[in-house]
Amino acid sequence: MGDAVTDYTYYKNEYGGALSEEDFAKFRKAAQAVIHCLLLPRHPADYPQKADAIRCAVCLQTDKTAGCSDSAGLAAETIGDYRAEYRTPALTVLGMEVSPEALMVLSHAGLLNQWI
Repeated sequence: MGDAVTDYTYYKNEYGGALSEEDFAKFRKAAQAVIHCLLLPRHPADYPQKADAIRCAVCLQTDKTAGCSDSAGLAAETIGDYRAEYRTPALTVLGMEVSPEALMVLSHAGLLNQWI
């Protein structure tokens, strides 16, 4: 996926991201590769009408890859002195944890590969 699906202007102004331009550039490429794997064998260019969903998913994954996302899939409950924590197993692609929010955006847009 050589061409960029999104850029820093979209990330900052539309998505409302918090990364610096330098950090965005550093993490976007890996995040975009993850999203591309979720779309295989299709390419984002095949879905111009769903470009906003793909751009949003890349931004969500960029934040997850950079460690900005707090979606750890952790839940806890406490009863008296007893405390239990539960962690939802994470989906990984290319060795990176996938953003649950990015999965939701792609799923809602009907873009997820059927193996997900």
